[in-house]
Amino acid sequence: YQRRVRDHKMPSETSQSGAPSKTEENANLWNSILSEAASKNSSVFKTKNALFLGDRDSGKTTVLSYLARNTKQEIGKGLALDYSYIDITADEDGDAIGRINTWILEGDTSLRCLLRYSLSVDSLADTVAVITLDFSQPWNLVESLKKWLNFLSDFVLTTVKPQNEEKFSQNQKSFIHHFQQYKEPAKGTVAKKKNILRTQTEETDVVLLPLEGEVLKNNLGIPIIVVCCKSDATELLEKNYGYTDYHFDFIQQYIRRICLQYGASLVYCTGKTGKNCDLLFNYLQHQLFKFDFVDPANTTEKDAIFIPIGWDTEGKIKIDFDNQQLTK
Repeated sequence: YQRRVRDHKMPSETSQSGAPSKTEENANLWNSILSEAASKNSSVFKTKNALFLGDRDSGKTTVLSYLARNTKQEIGKGLALDYSYIDITADEDGDAIGRINTWILEGDTSLRCLLRYSLSVDSLADTVAVITLDFSQPWNLVESLKKWLNFLSDFVLTTVKPQNEEKFSQNQKSFIHHFQQYKEPAKGTVAKKKNILRTQTEETDVVLLPLEGEVLKNNLGIPIIVVCCKSDATELLEKNYGYTDYHFDFIQQYIRRICLQYGASLVYCTGKTGKNCDLLFNYLQHQLFKFDFVDPANTTEKDAIFIPIGWDTEGKIKIDFDNQQLTK
């Protein structure tokens, strides 16, 4: 439309003195308004990335379909590396103010070469990695988590880092700062309306505090969210396999220790009922766009665990596990 306005030939109404006519002035005004609007939209609309990894049938597609339920994009089980996107709006009926490009790698580590299309040193700062685990098979959780963390780590350190080691190092420092700057939301805090213009930028010159023990032992310079899908399977596990709260507490603390080494978040959810999926979506937007996030950590609901990045410590894990056993 802007091009048509600019290229349209107006009737020749130039005055004898050579000054532009009123019609020409109006056309120039419209061109100016349209150019300004186009420039403003391009500066406000931000695009980020989410890379989904996990075993086949771990719940990637089901959860992502729930997250994208308000968009026109249909999430299906693709082959190899599947692409889709989720548009972000300030409210349910508003215009899109951002977009999350979503990449789903089929559950096969032999497809490693395809990651170069979704992750590079230039996109690292604008990407969140999501690793999905099948909670209905808890005996496979640790093996699966370690496999995909090693898979991601190997690709980042051997392919992404060599592209620009200085830039990668800066991403690592920024992530440590992000991890250490976590603040528990005050009780009763209400999230403000989403606004891309309010997003914060990571500081480059910051004082980094020493990290304890195994915390961020493997810093990949990228936020990681570990998602235990099918968390509604807790009842079946109790009924069919004799699982008790002790088993679920043990699983939780073990996974949390692994996540702490990567500075990763942990979320239990189920796409079947949608439990905790809205929290996951809001947290994903918080990590990518720096929107307000007001949900506190939750370590007590066995099917709705939530550990945000920067909240956990080795001491908290020990205290939580010890206290949970004393009260049961």
